[in-house]
Amino acid sequence: MSASLLETVLAHGELPFLHLFFRCWRLPEIFLLGRLSFRLRCIVYYYCSKVWSVPHFLGRWFPSPDAALRLLGTAPAIVCGASVMQFFDRAYMEETRLDICVDFGGLLEVGQFLLSQGYQFKPGPSAPIKDFELAALVEVSHFSAQRRMTADRSFSQQHHDSRILKFSRTLIFDDSGVSRTLIVLVHLVRCELHRFVFAMHSTALMNYIDGEHAVSVFARSAFVVRRSFIACQEAVPGSDAAMTEYSEWLSQYHDRYAPMEIIGTSAQVYPEAECGRRWIGDTRCWIIPCRYDR
Repeated sequence: MSASLLETVLAHGELPFLHLFFRCWRLPEIFLLGRLSFRLRCIVYYYCSKVWSVPHFLGRWFPSPDAALRLLGTAPAIVCGASVMQFFDRAYMEETRLDICVDFGGLLEVGQFLLSQGYQFKPGPSAPIKDFELAALVEVSHFSAQRRMTADRSFSQQHHDSRILKFSRTLIFDDSGVSRTLIVLVHLVRCELHRFVFAMHSTALMNYIDGEHAVSVFARSAFVVRRSFIACQEAVPGSDAAMTEYSEWLSQYHDRYAPMEIIGTSAQVYPEAECGRRWIGDTRCWIIPCRYDR
């Protein structure tokens, strides 16, 4: 059977063309296209394997993304925040930082990995000490002195706050001096890592990447219907300041890049919302293997 004009155009198009072509398509439409013929199925599969490639995503921040995946597989750490939301939404904003959520048991390992990847530790209000290892010991002793929040005690937003350690790396692209600074924020938490994800500002941000999978908990409402439901307690004294930044970033993302309705307290019923009891890995999650393109 001869190929259609659409199949011919897409089959001969380079990856940047496919990105541009499918960018204005809704996800159900892309998957429906893949059901029309074997050729289109292969094209859609190729596109999905590239646009949702976890190693390629991590390669924006790390010279060795495979080493980053191994780190996430061994250390108690996950990647979360605005960058992971953009990964699922097929978007990319250069100024977006990378957020790593880590238990105090893996802080030293994560920090040493960042230093080995060319990042420099930047002292801040949370960690004013210049030496990373000393700052890490201070933070770990501070958190280990507090009682770890278990499932039945993790109701308040204050229980999901974090201590933030900042790392940066400057890339110089050519002799003209054009440069770009990469920012990685390490969130040291005292709750379970997945509970920190559930404590994000709103449902569109409740995504994470570990050493095996990329997981989006409220994927349908966020990336198909384009709605994000506010879930955190805002303006709580002592809560993580990054949560306010997430709220501001999501508003900017809505205005500048991809419209997404942000919904707070409302009496309106949203049938497409993933209501009811949820857990990581249930049937309403989107789960992408980290080795999807290998």
